[in-house]
Amino acid sequence: WGISREQCQQLLHDLRMDPHWDPKTCMYDFVSEYVKPRTKGSGMGLALLMNRDAPLEVNKMVSHCWAENVEEFLAQVILSTEPGDVFLI
Repeated sequence: WGISREQCQQLLHDLRMDPHWDPKTCMYDFVSEYVKPRTKGSGMGLALLMNRDAPLEVNKMVSHCWAENVEEFLAQVILSTEPGDVFLI
């Protein structure tokens, strides 16, 4: 199950609007501090949790580096894909 390009756009927007968000956050810290607390006890990853009522079928696989900056990663994913794309990240 995946996360859509539009959901990545919304996630990036939401992170930037959060007064506690640090724009220097790397993927490792993002997963530890953002993803795990939101998915804890659900038995689901973030993409499935976000789309639990209608899981999205993936059409693109996206890889990342754990030390990579989250904002830069999301911005590049958005810039290099098309509307309607769904990712396994």
